[in-house]
Amino acid sequence: MLITHEESRYNSVSRDAPIVIVVSPADRGGKLRAFLDGELLVTSRQPFFAAARKLLDRGFDPNRVVEMWHCGARHFSLRARLGLAAQMAVTEDKYGVRLAPWRPFSRTAVAPAIAPLETGTLPAAEGQS
Repeated sequence: MLITHEESRYNSVSRDAPIVIVVSPADRGGKLRAFLDGELLVTSRQPFFAAARKLLDRGFDPNRVVEMWHCGARHFSLRARLGLAAQMAVTEDKYGVRLAPWRPFSRTAVAPAIAPLETGTLPAAEGQS
């Protein structure tokens, strides 16, 4: 059996059946696209964990099993309880690559790309007043 993006029967058979996420390469940056029943859920470098968080946001049962399949594969790549997968991320530090608790990206941890203007007007170009 080969899994495709459109494999919906695995997600609608019963509440005991695993939720099947199918991934395929995105066009850039080492990211993968994660699909549920042919619908794009996320594009991410960590599609299994990102898709799990998206499914929890949609109200899926955290106790259900979720599987990640690569498009065209004959076996799943990853499998976990949805609630557990949603709490995890892959990190790399001085000890190497490992699983770690997921933390949402903090927009306050980095400076904005463009500083807000305090006066509400654009600054004059150099040499102009």
